[in-house]
Amino acid sequence: MALLQARAETGDGALIAFRHRPGPGPLVVFCHPHTGQMASFMPLLDVWKGNALVFDRRGYGLSTRGKDPMITQDADLALLLDRLGIEAAVLIGVAAGGAQAAGLAVTAPERVLALGLVSSFIGLPQSVWLEATGEARPEGDAARRELTAGFRAGPHFADWAGIAAENVSAGAGEPPQPVTVDVGALSEFSPLMLATGEDDRLFTPAMLTHASGLLPEAETHVFAGVAHAPHVENPAVFATWTDRLVSRASAYRPRPPAGRHRPH
Repeated sequence: MALLQARAETGDGALIAFRHRPGPGPLVVFCHPHTGQMASFMPLLDVWKGNALVFDRRGYGLSTRGKDPMITQDADLALLLDRLGIEAAVLIGVAAGGAQAAGLAVTAPERVLALGLVSSFIGLPQSVWLEATGEARPEGDAARRELTAGFRAGPHFADWAGIAAENVSAGAGEPPQPVTVDVGALSEFSPLMLATGEDDRLFTPAMLTHASGLLPEAETHVFAGVAHAPHVENPAVFATWTDRLVSRASAYRPRPPAGRHRPH
C-alpha cells in the first residue's frame, strides 16, 4: 500500500512532515538519527510490510522548527499519534531518534506498546557512555564514525551521504530540541529491546552491555556486520528484529498513567 504523506501543525506553528503506510498489526513508529530523515527508512519499508509511520523531526527534511524551542520531541511524537487517531504504538528509535522514542515511553508509557532503541545514547551525553566503558571517542567524519567500510564502498552510500549533507546544510538539530528522558524511569519498562551494530564505533557493544545493566528488563541484540545505522546497512535483518519487537508488543498489558510502573 502507498505511503500517505502529510504535515501536522503543532501548537507553536511547526509543521511536522510524516508518511503513514497502513498495514497489518499495530502501528510501528520509526524515529530517525541525526544524520537521517524519514527517507532513511525507505529501504527498510521496502522489506518490512507492516503498519508504519516515519517522519522528519523539527528542522530536518520537510519539517519546520516552529517558534518554541522548549517543546520536547516526545510532545511532537504524541501529536503525530493524535493526528492519526492512534492511542498507542510500537516505537523504534535509531541513534538520536532513540531519545525521542524513550521520551514518550517516560512521559506517556500508556501510549507505547513496546520500545526498541538501536545504537542510542538514550538521551544521555556520549561522555557518560565513554566513561562507563573506558572507550575512546571515535575519530573521523560522520560517514567513518557511523558506517562500515563495506557500506561506504557500496551503491547505497550515496543515498545516506546525500541526506546527511542536506541535514548539515540546513543546520538540522541545532540548537537541539529538548527530550524528556530519565533512564531510571525506563528500568521497569517492558517490552523493551536494545540493539547496536557489531562494528558500531559510537554506541559500541560494550555500551550495550552497560545499558543492559541500567535497564534489566531489556532484551539485547547485536547486529552482525553493521555499524551505527543497521536499518540502512542491512534492512532485511533490521526487519526481522522489528518483527520480534512487534511480536512482544502483541502480548502487552494495559499501562498505568505516566509516573507509575506496572507491577511484575
